[in-house]
Amino acid sequence: MEQHQDLIHWKSQAWFDPGMVAWYSRQMRDHSGINALKYRVEQDLCAKYVVGPRLLDVGVGTGRGSIPFVQRGFEVTAVDSSQAMLDECRRQAGEAPMRLLQADATKLPAAEGEFDTVMSLNLMVHLPNWQAVVTEWARVVKPGGRIVFDLNSLDHYNTMQGRDDRYQDLIPTRPDDYAGFMLALSARDIVEYADAHDLAVVDLVPYGGFASDSSRWPWRDGLLKQKHWWRRQLEWVFRDTALFDFTLFLEQQLFAVLTTRVTGRFMVVLEKRADPGANQAWLAEREALNDKLAGVIDSALLRDIVPGEWEAWRATLNTLLDYPRNRVLFGFLVQALGERNIDLALVEILEARHLDALRDWIGQESCDTQSLIMASDWHACPQFEESLTLRGVKLGTGMEYGMMRSLLRDYFQLTASEIGQ
Repeated sequence: MEQHQDLIHWKSQAWFDPGMVAWYSRQMRDHSGINALKYRVEQDLCAKYVVGPRLLDVGVGTGRGSIPFVQRGFEVTAVDSSQAMLDECRRQAGEAPMRLLQADATKLPAAEGEFDTVMSLNLMVHLPNWQAVVTEWARVVKPGGRIVFDLNSLDHYNTMQGRDDRYQDLIPTRPDDYAGFMLALSARDIVEYADAHDLAVVDLVPYGGFASDSSRWPWRDGLLKQKHWWRRQLEWVFRDTALFDFTLFLEQQLFAVLTTRVTGRFMVVLEKRADPGANQAWLAEREALNDKLAGVIDSALLRDIVPGEWEAWRATLNTLLDYPRNRVLFGFLVQALGERNIDLALVEILEARHLDALRDWIGQESCDTQSLIMASDWHACPQFEESLTLRGVKLGTGMEYGMMRSLLRDYFQLTASEIGQ
């Protein structure tokens, strides 16, 4: 469609500018905050699902996805529509034996069945013509080969927004809206396409519970709210090895085995073989898991879905929680789940020392919140506000500090050390 071509042109034109490419390359080398976590999760997923040795990286960018495969001995061909981007990829790859070609994602300079895997990172989210793109990728993959790429989750978007949009509804029609476009598909979209094109769904792997890069969307960090205090916590991920290990554990050992409703991003893994029965069974299993996640997330559910042995998984989680900053991050996560009416059976998951600490912390948070509401609201009532106003100055506001302390001490019966006096 002409409208799609205009959008694609708008999205891609910046990457023909060497200055923009240099800026993007610096961004890709910035591992601060959650960037290092995101890159690690994506690279580990690619390493898990890519089969070889012949690999095609479409929209190679700076090569962060495929250069590691060259170093592992894969025969890598990389294409990009931007020669400036290919030049930067060559600079990053050095003497690594990569074949770099300028080409469009829907018109690949390759024979049918030439590659074992087609891989693409951070490209499909910019392409409204995704079906034509995947069809071309499937052409150049051998029978039994794989297609691996990342997408934003329409299931997550609809769940968080209380909507029932189709992906077509989110494709802008006006040039003024092009900048905000990011393609989002549902699990059902992928399964229906796979059934119609003789492809098998190996998996759609959710990620981005922490390592989400959908920054234009309101749920930036998947399950977690976009708050300044939360962003400050995540800024430590790059600098703190213990915190990095903890967030990586949750990404790979929890979010990855949930569903496309749970996080804002997922990795698509398709195989070039027809298996509609297995595709439908996979989708039914995911939908059943969605129903279970709407209830209580307890040890029985986690035993069925977490990788490896449940007791080993639980022991690893509790060991990681021995680190104070990890406990704080986990506490924020538990609160966010509670605010979204997701019931996590902590008594079955946490060892006593962590359960007691978390209950105490959440209890004090609740006392603080309720006390603040009580201390802040009472003097706004008309019957009090007038009598507590002197020469236009509302005196009730100045009484909040002392009243807050009294409420914590006398009503909630907290000790001086708990109050922080």
